Amino acid sequence: LQVEDGEIVNFNGHLIPVGSDIPEHPVVKAVADEWNELLAERLNEVVATTEVNWNGEREYVRTQETNLGNLIADKTRIMTGADVAIANGGGIRASINPGEVTVGDIYTVLAFDNITVVVEVTGQEIIEALEHGSRAYPDQNGGFLQVSGMSYAIDANAPAGSRVRNVHIQGEPIDLDATYTLGTNDFLAAGGDDYHMLNKPPVREIGDMQRDLMIEYIEDVLGGVLTEPEAGRITIIE
Repeated sequence: LQVEDGEIVNFNGHLIPVGSDIPEHPVVKAVADEWNELLAERLNEVVATTEVNWNGEREYVRTQETNLGNLIADKTRIMTGADVAIANGGGIRASINPGEVTVGDIYTVLAFDNITVVVEVTGQEIIEALEHGSRAYPDQNGGFLQVSGMSYAIDANAPAGSRVRNVHIQGEPIDLDATYTLGTNDFLAAGGDDYHMLNKPPVREIGDMQRDLMIEYIEDVLGGVLTEPEAGRITIIE
């Protein structure tokens, strides 16, 4: 750039090819190395121990209830105080093996930069969301819903849009006209995965990323020990 009296009066530019033959810049490398060291230290921190294999495999979290899906949905419900919570199977990216659980493990499972929000929905809108999530069964669907605070059945023989049966909220039959608070991620609450019935202004949001909220839940609520939450939330009627 050629600058005169604060104004650019002339300029030219060219491409700088970036390849393996370019030597590392020692100053830039020193900065990157420092941050990589700090990052590795953080990701290797142990936040929990577990004797359980937590199932986050794609073919399961997108078609049925899994223990990891339950754990993630429970985290959202408990940390927000919402009546119910949902998590999309497509947002669960890996399993967790028995043994020590690190920050890196949690970041691998919850890889997206989502935050947690609470919206108000009617019982009818919850039914619509569950129908939308189960529409592709038995095919994999990233919008398949893992749930907390509720249970429901999917009639695999019924046509898409009318498959959901026996929905209960906190053990009681769902009231289609009642208003419930629903905890979820900001992706679904913005209508992601075509969940238009959930696209509402949040009544509450937590600024922490979901993965950081999960770490807080594991450490502060569960005391660093991961045991399986109550199962039997989703029943498949073949």
